[in-house]
Amino acid sequence: MALSTAVFSPLRSQTITLIDATDHGPIPYATAEWIGFGRGVVADAEGLIDVTDFPSNARFHIRSIGYQTCFKSLDSVVGDTVHLRPSVMQLNEVVVRPLSPMDYIIRAMRKVKENYSRDSFATQNYYQEKLIENDAVISHIEAFVEVKQPGYRIEKDSFEVRIRAAKEASSAQLTFMNKELQKSRQKDHKKAKKEGRVVEESELDAPLELGSPPLLLYMDPLRHSGEKMSVNDHNVQFLDSSNTEHYTYWFGTPVQYGERSLVVIHFDQKEKVHKAMFSGTIWIDAESDALTKISFGLSERGMKYLTPGYVKAALWLYGLNYDIEHTLFEFNYAPFVGGWRLQSTRLEAKGALEKRRLFGPNDFSEFSYKCEMITTRTYSVRVPFSSEMVYQPKELLSGQLKNVSEEQWNDLKRESRNFY
Repeated sequence: MALSTAVFSPLRSQTITLIDATDHGPIPYATAEWIGFGRGVVADAEGLIDVTDFPSNARFHIRSIGYQTCFKSLDSVVGDTVHLRPSVMQLNEVVVRPLSPMDYIIRAMRKVKENYSRDSFATQNYYQEKLIENDAVISHIEAFVEVKQPGYRIEKDSFEVRIRAAKEASSAQLTFMNKELQKSRQKDHKKAKKEGRVVEESELDAPLELGSPPLLLYMDPLRHSGEKMSVNDHNVQFLDSSNTEHYTYWFGTPVQYGERSLVVIHFDQKEKVHKAMFSGTIWIDAESDALTKISFGLSERGMKYLTPGYVKAALWLYGLNYDIEHTLFEFNYAPFVGGWRLQSTRLEAKGALEKRRLFGPNDFSEFSYKCEMITTRTYSVRVPFSSEMVYQPKELLSGQLKNVSEEQWNDLKRESRNFY
């Protein structure tokens, strides 16, 4: 019986950066999958992938939407970088022109229950949430969770989430407007003293968490295709044909994702729409009409309508000014047992707050928020949970931290972006 030569090859561990061969920038969130191993890794925001304990002659293919699939072995990697070439393709004009961009979206939405996992399934996931103020990380929570998820045909979601491990890497508090926070704490202490209560300092700390593992699952727009997204109480759903009077849609250049041909559709709110709406891009598999990726954020055209005028006036009275520079909601889907399901969710926001002062320099802080959840393994629901700690949806994740030994945590961290 012949044995694979990979068995006798030395194991390699290194970090590789995925680079665009044209503009030489990093390629974030690409996937590298080892051929014959049933295992892969998702690159981070800087295009970095960790190659741990693989035979040096093992072959892998790297995929990212809009790039040619690259086949490599670790032995063939020169230095610590791999360059991917952009890939665009010309779809048959007869296929594209009879359908408008909205027609493609309508057709894809009608096939959601057909294209996406019909049966319940279980997943293991890596989750992290990070808040940065003036380039300093002030809050960073990581968690490894198990989830039982209903199929996409279920009208009402019922996610069951359990925590394998969770840690808070930093307990630093916001420095912005620290004097105002101190004044508020002093008032709370005085009020508690008058009422005969004792207030612990920890009770006065403002929570820095905005997301949670269940929230990122509930946000999946394909699970809630009939529900309306809203900003300032306005319907901003761009996947809904009844909202087309607010948006303009146009075709981008078709691209490849592995062996699949993807139709690319861009959208933005119309210039004369006086409310905050979205702009972004949708990728649709030309063969199955499955939505493979949805990426969007607040449109620059509507940013000035984000907060109603009376709220801005109230902020002005308190000497506060805010500016939102960037927002992103991104959903990636992957094939699973003849259908598709959510593979990863990513949220980002960047903005600034300023406190005006009459007799001193203004306080100014820039904030960056990042949150992501990646599915690392998918199972049949018959596979039992390995963790007994049930996530409490009404409590902050930081209040449910499940610490494990340093060795166990390091093992989990090494697999945090690995998928099987």
